[in-house]
Amino acid sequence: MLHAERKDPVAISEVITGTDDTTIPIALTVIERRETYFGPELLLMRDDGPNYKLTAPGPDYYLLLWKAQTDDEGFCHGWKQIAEVKAEFGDDLPSYDICPECDQPIKSIQHERASLFGQCNGQWA
Repeated sequence: MLHAERKDPVAISEVITGTDDTTIPIALTVIERRETYFGPELLLMRDDGPNYKLTAPGPDYYLLLWKAQTDDEGFCHGWKQIAEVKAEFGDDLPSYDICPECDQPIKSIQHERASLFGQCNGQWA
């Protein structure tokens, strides 16, 4: 599941454990994939609500779903873990745009912009 890239639909298929009475969204869209020291993180968006984050804590756990903690203006000040979940791709399997400069999937907005102007030198791959 953490192979998902930007714009991929993600569906929460099962909630293993919930930490409180927060409503768990079913359908989300990947905004960004981040590679961290601890493993990949997927930043997710719901059409009508706050942002979420999906992380993989290790081999003995399911994916962790986090909800953005925002202020009145919508700025994110932290993350709150809301559930341990199973997730899968949405209805269609994802397909990715390929950069004509470096022949790699376009994974970020910066890479997309660089490829549009012919400025990609492979730094985004």
